[in-house]
Amino acid sequence: MIFPHPLNEPSNRIVGHFGEEGDVRETELAGFVSQIIRWLSSFDLSPKELVAVSASSPKELWATHLALMHLGIPIMPIAHDMPAKRADALLASAAPQIFLKSEDIRFGSAHPRVEVLPKPKSGGANKLMSKLLAKKKTFTSGHPAMALSTDWPATLVTNSDNDSIAYVLFTSGSTAAPKGVQLTFGNLRSHFKTLQKVYGLTREDRILNNLSLGHADGLLQGPMLAHFCGCVYLRPFDSVGIHNIAEFGDQPYLTRATHVFGPPVLFDMMSGLEHARDTFDYPEARLLISCSAMLDRQRWETFENTFKRPVVNVFGLTETVAGSLFAGPEDETRVLGTVGVPVDCEIRIVNEQGDNVQTGQKGELWIRGAHTSPGYWKRPDLTDELYPETGWLASGDYAVEKNGLISIEGRKKSAINVAGFLVHPEEVTEALRELDGIRDAHSLGFLDSRHEERVGAAVVLEPGHAWSSMNEAQLLAAIAAATADKLESYKRPAAVQIWPALPIGASGKVVQNDALAKWKAQKTENTSTDEGEPLEAQLLSIARNAFKNKSVSMQSDSTNTNGWDSMAHLDFIVAIERAYSIRFTTSEMMKANTLQIAFDITQQHLKNR
Repeated sequence: MIFPHPLNEPSNRIVGHFGEEGDVRETELAGFVSQIIRWLSSFDLSPKELVAVSASSPKELWATHLALMHLGIPIMPIAHDMPAKRADALLASAAPQIFLKSEDIRFGSAHPRVEVLPKPKSGGANKLMSKLLAKKKTFTSGHPAMALSTDWPATLVTNSDNDSIAYVLFTSGSTAAPKGVQLTFGNLRSHFKTLQKVYGLTREDRILNNLSLGHADGLLQGPMLAHFCGCVYLRPFDSVGIHNIAEFGDQPYLTRATHVFGPPVLFDMMSGLEHARDTFDYPEARLLISCSAMLDRQRWETFENTFKRPVVNVFGLTETVAGSLFAGPEDETRVLGTVGVPVDCEIRIVNEQGDNVQTGQKGELWIRGAHTSPGYWKRPDLTDELYPETGWLASGDYAVEKNGLISIEGRKKSAINVAGFLVHPEEVTEALRELDGIRDAHSLGFLDSRHEERVGAAVVLEPGHAWSSMNEAQLLAAIAAATADKLESYKRPAAVQIWPALPIGASGKVVQNDALAKWKAQKTENTSTDEGEPLEAQLLSIARNAFKNKSVSMQSDSTNTNGWDSMAHLDFIVAIERAYSIRFTTSEMMKANTLQIAFDITQQHLKNR
C-alpha cells in the first residue's frame, strides 16, 4: 500500500473531525474500513474495472475509498450533489462494475448493480452531542457490513504495484465522451511525498480542507493526504458558501488548523469578514494554501496583509494529482504573481513545434515526473494528445520563465476555471443544444467585473419559439431552469448573448478567436433595469435573474431561497454593481445575504455618489 501508517495496529488518537459527525479516532476508522473490506470482498470485484462511489458522509466516503484502495480496485468518485441526469449519464457511459452509494443518493438507480453503503456509527463526539446526533441521523446498524469483524483483515489486503490504477477522476462532463483521468498508486505515493515535504506536514498537523470531495483538490489534498501523513483531517461543513462563510471563518481558530486549503475565492470571502484579521491569530496556524484556480498578485497581497500568514500558491492539474509548481513557502519562491518553481518534477516551455522557447518568451508548459497520469480511462486518442512527446505531459497552459520563476500567462485549452472548478465548455454547449428553442450554441469563458472567470453562452434561437421574444436577462433565467438537472450551478451560464449566427470556419467548427472577439464587442443585457421603476423593484428584478427564481421577494435571504448559492450570490452583486456603476466592498458583499441588506447597501452607495 502507499500509506506509511498502516491500520492494522491503530492508535486511539483523533484523525478526523467532521462537524456534526464529531471526531473520528484511528481505531474507529480502522474498524470501519475492515468491515467494508470484508463486505466488498464478497462481491467478486475485478481489479481491472471501476467501482463508482458517491457518499454524502465524509466519514463514509473516507473509509470506503481506503477499503477499495486496500483491495487494489480503481475508484470512480462522483460528487454526491451532482445533478441526477448528469450523474446517470456519466454512470451509463463509464459503465463501472458496481455503484456504491449512500442511502440518500437519488441518482444511479438505473445502474445494473447498485449497493447501499453502510453508515458509520456515531463516534468521537461527547455524550450530549451523540444524543443530539442520534435524533438527527439514523445509523444502519442492520447493514450486512456492520455485522462483520472490525479486526484488521490482513489476508484480504492487496499490495498494488505502482502502475495499478487507484483513481479515475472524470473532469469532462460530455455525456458522449467522458474524460476520466487515471491516477496510479505510484502517482499518489510520489506526489503525496512531495506535498508532505513542501507543506512540512507531520503527525501533529491539522489539515482544514472543505473543498468538494468529488474533485482532486478536495479529495486528494484532504482525507487521502492526511491519511498519508498521519495528520488530522478537518471538514467542518458539507460545503462552504455565502450562507455559512461567517461560521467557516471561525473554524481555523476553533479547530486549531495548521494548514488551510482553498481556492482564491474562498480566501477572498474570508478576508471580507468582520474579524478577518483574527482568523489565523493563533500559534498553530502555519500556511494558507491557494489551489484550484489562478491567484493574482493583488489578492495575494490582500490575503497576506489581512491574515498575517504566508500563502502558498500551487499550480497543477488533475493529471498531476494536485500540483507540480509551488510558490512558497520559502521566501525565495513565494514571489507574488508567479507559481514559483517545479518540485520533484521537470518542466519545459515550448513553442508550437515542441521546441524550447528562450527565457522570457511565452510557450506551453510541459511537465515530466513520477506524479503524471498515464492517460485517460479507455481513451488512447486523448492520451496521445496529452503526451505529444514521450514522457512529457502538455498542460494546456501558457507560461513564461523569468529569474527562475514561472508565471502562467493564459490557457491554451478551452477549459474554464470557475472558483476552482474546471468547466469544459463543450459540456455546457452540449446541454444548450439539447434545449428546444436553441438552434445552435457556443460556450466560452469570460472575466466578470471582479476578475472571476465565468461561463458565457452565445446562442442562436429558433425563430417563432417563445424564447425568441425574450431579452437576454429573461433568456438567461429560462436556460438556467432548463439545465438545472443537467449542469451543476457553477457550470450554468452566468451571461448569455443572442447571436444571429456563430462564426463558423472552413472546418465547420466555431472559430474560437472570432467568438471571443464577438463576445467582448457585444454588450450583454443581462442586468438591464427599468430606470422608471423604484429601486426596490429594480433590485428584485436583478435578484430574480441572478438566482433564476421568480419567487424572490424582499424577505428572501441566502438560507430560504432556491438558487441563492455562492456563485449566484457573486452574480447578484456583480449585476448590481454593473447596473448602478457602484462597487461593493468585500465586507458589504458578504453582509448582503438578504435582499433587504443588499437594498440598504445599494441605496447608501447611490446617496454617497
